[in-house]
Amino acid sequence: MHFKLRSRLDLLKPNVASEVEKAQEAQCARQQIHAKARSFQVGYKVQVRDNGRGEKWTPGVVSAETGPVSYTVNVG
Repeated sequence: MHFKLRSRLDLLKPNVASEVEKAQEAQCARQQIHAKARSFQVGYKVQVRDNGRGEKWTPGVVSAETGPVSYTVNVG
């Protein structure tokens, strides 16, 4: 018959997969517009967010790249 049969259970618990998919596509589109590609080389001077001590931002130097967007930074 080329269509899915509905029951009363479908009315109580609707399939929200299509709504979630639309929201995810919209989120990906917004991310592509507002995203900033950042890359750092070893030896670059950067500011590191430090939540544990008094100063919020601490100056440091990139010492290694540990992943696509992760870096090891020397702050001392």
